[in-house]
Amino acid sequence: MFKWLILVYGFIQPVLPHSRNKLLIVILTTGKHSSYHGSKVAIDLLNSYYNISDFLEFEFRFDDGNEGLAVKHVVDILKQNRSIEAVIGSQKSACSMALAQLLKHYEIPQVSPNSASPLLSDKVEYPFFLRMTNSALERNFVRIEILKHFNWRKVYVITEALEFFYKIYDHFHGQAKQSNITIVKNFIIHSTDDLKSLVQELIEADARIVVTFAYNVITRHFLCQAYKNSYYGDRHVILFPSNMNQQILSEITNKKYGCFKEEAGLVLEGSLREAGIDMANETYKPYGNPIFNIADLVEKIHDSMNN
Repeated sequence: MFKWLILVYGFIQPVLPHSRNKLLIVILTTGKHSSYHGSKVAIDLLNSYYNISDFLEFEFRFDDGNEGLAVKHVVDILKQNRSIEAVIGSQKSACSMALAQLLKHYEIPQVSPNSASPLLSDKVEYPFFLRMTNSALERNFVRIEILKHFNWRKVYVITEALEFFYKIYDHFHGQAKQSNITIVKNFIIHSTDDLKSLVQELIEADARIVVTFAYNVITRHFLCQAYKNSYYGDRHVILFPSNMNQQILSEITNKKYGCFKEEAGLVLEGSLREAGIDMANETYKPYGNPIFNIADLVEKIHDSMNN
């Protein structure tokens, strides 16, 4: 998350010498998870280099992935006649879109760490929105390459009934067709109630390769239904989107989802996730052994800004 803070610092650096008051940066996260703690570490790290606490004030708000709550947080601050210099967040695309619609009227820049909706690429609709990840459409190329590498030519798809995922699926369908990959069926999921019959149909069809386009709540329910129906093991491969984070299992409870996290974890064994594509290049490796640590990276950025 330190990379968002560096970017925001770049936004406001020209006005800092002229600012008499601390500038307010609002950070919206889904909750006190890795992004929240990462932000805290990043602020401390940047403060050790730039003394940012002398001129920046950071205020955390939790939107729980809810668009209305995300907007309410910002409106509440504005109603207090407090000036917002920039907003970092949200993590969920739907929340970021709702925020961007509001913030453009105040000309407040917004930076999202991982809102990947292709709809957010519209600079006319979202002129003050930036993101530190690529569009979800670009990740389809990774999905196709994985399928081609293992010569998986027949796949089933699960798509949550949202415009965001419809657009990703349409692009994936086109790429699959060009690569001679057959999509046997695309299951549209309107609610978690659809998942029991979906898993039964996958079993009856002996569907071995499944590609999913869905948020975490649908994914968790799918994992539990797959476990309860023994739809997992060596014969099955499920390709999940990279927005499926580490909390996917930790938040599963038997009371809420119908299975335990250890049971859902059995379904995840052997699954694939196209994570790491956002930053995987020749100069930085997010997984395995990094070329340099975070402190070294900030030092390099510090040098480049001074030069």
